[in-house]
Amino acid sequence: MRAVAVRIAAAAGVVVLCTSGIWLLLHLLRPEAFQGEGALLPALGRYLRDAFLHFDLGESRELNRPVADVLREGLPADLQLLVGGVVVGLAAGIAGGTYCAARPDSAGAYLLHVVAMVGVCAPVYVAGLSTLLLFGSHIGQLADLGIPLTYTPFAESPARWLKSMIVPWLVLGFPLAGAALRVMRAQAVEVSQEDYLRTARAKGLTEPDVFRHHALRPAVAPVLSMAGATANLTLLNMVLVEKAFSIPGVFQHLGAAMDTGDFPILFALTIEGALIVCVANLAADLALMAVDPRVRRAATT
Repeated sequence: MRAVAVRIAAAAGVVVLCTSGIWLLLHLLRPEAFQGEGALLPALGRYLRDAFLHFDLGESRELNRPVADVLREGLPADLQLLVGGVVVGLAAGIAGGTYCAARPDSAGAYLLHVVAMVGVCAPVYVAGLSTLLLFGSHIGQLADLGIPLTYTPFAESPARWLKSMIVPWLVLGFPLAGAALRVMRAQAVEVSQEDYLRTARAKGLTEPDVFRHHALRPAVAPVLSMAGATANLTLLNMVLVEKAFSIPGVFQHLGAAMDTGDFPILFALTIEGALIVCVANLAADLALMAVDPRVRRAATT
């Protein structure tokens, strides 16, 4: 518990530092947009107090609405897209890496390597727009499979919401799946040479049992670390996927806020982005402690 508390405190500090840094940077670069706020540091203290203690993020100049209301409305869509994309990406990458390690010279392994390389190298907006152009019937639905490419709110129809999120999840998870596959394959091959696995095989365990009970957790641990370390890239990809598929998350306002100088929205997006990255890294640390006893022991000492 102490290790978790330390990580939560560190995450809170990072969010405050990121928010303060962006606030100060914009005030120094565009002082004419913040006339009447008084001295710089006292104004920053007031903003941090209002934002983190009272959840008062100001009012959007373009939307003419409290920024807190914009966050409340868009955050669920952001989390739905992000969590689903990460789960799909990690599941596909771990499964593909396991297959490639078990059958390294098969045609399927070579094909998965090529797909993984495309996922790592191709920008996510290229995959998203290609999906719309290749499979969209009037840029509206994947006609052959009946999968809509336009977002449907969960409250309106859970079944249609699930269908509408399949393609965005696949597009968002594609780069993560490619990276996870490569890491998982390398780790599975390395772990399979460990002495304790040879002992397990000598005891008569089948190869699937050896991998499932003794090799899977050590092999998955670096994949989880990689997912946490690249959370900022996944967040950036989420912004592009939201735009491509018109998902009504908070980050859909990013482009307009940058063009019009809607600084309250930009500050709020900074807070949300920092929170998402910190929570993702905290979740990766907790998952790592769950699967790797060595990390758990080190965290509790």
